[in-house]
Amino acid sequence: VATLKSMQRGEVASDVITHSIVISACERSTRWTRALKTLQGMLKNCIAPNVVSYSAAMSACNKGERWNSALWLLTSMQERRVEANLVSFNSLVSAC
Repeated sequence: VATLKSMQRGEVASDVITHSIVISACERSTRWTRALKTLQGMLKNCIAPNVVSYSAAMSACNKGERWNSALWLLTSMQERRVEANLVSFNSLVSAC
């Protein structure tokens, strides 16, 4: 997360890959709120999340027992025309 903050200050360029890595790290450390904030930060900074970003955030919501947030993420994917995959749907079903 500290590296991402450095990137946001303009010290290093950030992209969908670096954000997805941070979201995955948050998922592994059961920090679902940080994962969602990172995803929201992507949208705020005009960095389009991909299926990996969304799936990792859904998995974080699953671990945090936040099924409603996981469902919101699926809706957000559909609105942004990001095609869900098997990992996305498994994370969503597990969260519910």
